[in-house]
Amino acid sequence: MTKEVMAKLLSTAFSIVKSQETVIQNLETNLEEFYCELSDAASENKKLKSECALEVVDLQRDVVKLQRELLSEKEKQLSDLRATVVASVEDTVKAEFKSYSSVVQKTQSPVIAPSTLKSVVRTVVEEGDRSRSVMVFGLEEKKDEKLRDM
Repeated sequence: MTKEVMAKLLSTAFSIVKSQETVIQNLETNLEEFYCELSDAASENKKLKSECALEVVDLQRDVVKLQRELLSEKEKQLSDLRATVVASVEDTVKAEFKSYSSVVQKTQSPVIAPSTLKSVVRTVVEEGDRSRSVMVFGLEEKKDEKLRDM
C-alpha cells in the first residue's frame, strides 16, 4: 500500500467519520428537542391530571348536593303524604261516625213492641225461672216512673 492509497483511504474514513459526527450531532439535537417536548408533555399531563382531580372532587360535591336535595324532596313528599293520609283517615272516621250516629238516631224507636215485651216478661214470670235476666236497651226510663208488677 502506498502513501497515496493510504492517504485516500484515510481521507475517505475522515469524511465518513465527519459525516457520522454531523449525523450524531443532529440526532443529539433531535433527541434533546424530543426530551424537552416529552418533559413539557409530562408537565402538561401532570397539570391536567391535577385539574381533572379537582374537577372530579367538584362533581362529587355536586352529586352529594343533589342527593341531599333529592332526600329533602322525598322527605317533604313523605310528610305531605302522611298529612294527606291522616286527614283522609280523620275525614273517613268522622263520616263513618256521623253515619253510625244517624243510624242509631233513626233506630231509637223501640225495637221490641211493648205488647211483645209484656208477653215475654209474663212468660218468664209464669214459668218462675228467674235464673235468666232480661235487659232491654234503648227503652227510656222516666224519673218518677212507677213500675207495676206483672
